[in-house]
Amino acid sequence: YVKLGSAVVTDKDTFFVSASVERFEVAGLSIFGLSVKSPLFKAMEGLKVRDNFTYGTRNYHIIDLF
Repeated sequence: YVKLGSAVVTDKDTFFVSASVERFEVAGLSIFGLSVKSPLFKAMEGLKVRDNFTYGTRNYHIIDLF
């Protein structure tokens, strides 16, 4: 489930739930640091692989979670 410390791979972007930080790269993968206080995190909180969620006008599909 998406929670603090999760890496969330969606069909649109990859997020690391931690603190709000600028985009960074790990092993060639671009990752966006996401705060637990952000509305985007609130939209995905508690979801699991294969779940979908909407933030604003964008729909996301969770592909992987670790």
